[in-house]
Amino acid sequence: MADRVELIELLPTGARRVLAAIEEAVGSRSSAAIPLLDFQIVHHLGRLTVTRYLPLLTELGFLDISIGQHRGNVYSPSGRWRIRCEWP
Repeated sequence: MADRVELIELLPTGARRVLAAIEEAVGSRSSAAIPLLDFQIVHHLGRLTVTRYLPLLTELGFLDISIGQHRGNVYSPSGRWRIRCEWP
């Protein structure tokens, strides 16, 4: 089974930066609501970078995205990437 670090190294640079920004915001909590403006100002990520790589990270199983209060996105780390690695 591939290690998580090895899989992250295979991601495009933009996807790694988006994942790192979300993991930093989540910290020791289970999830975090991150507005797009925070991605742009705090983490210096463009809107296109975020919107391009969020679906990829979700599909690969690194993130779960849900709708929070006030229709904001709530991001939480996911362990679904392990299931994808165990396929033959």
